[in-house]
Amino acid sequence: MAAKVDTSCIQDGYELYHHCFFFTEKGEWAVVQQGMNNEYARRYHWLSDSA
Repeated sequence: MAAKVDTSCIQDGYELYHHCFFFTEKGEWAVVQQGMNNEYARRYHWLSDSA
């Protein structure tokens, strides 16, 4: 669900295809997503406020 929303919201010409979700026992989280267009790959990092 998050990947579909992120692909629609970013709209920079990169199609997201790889997603990793990380969680700690303290409730911190991070998401790493990778997208590609016809020439390049790009990574996006989303972090919780406390990470």
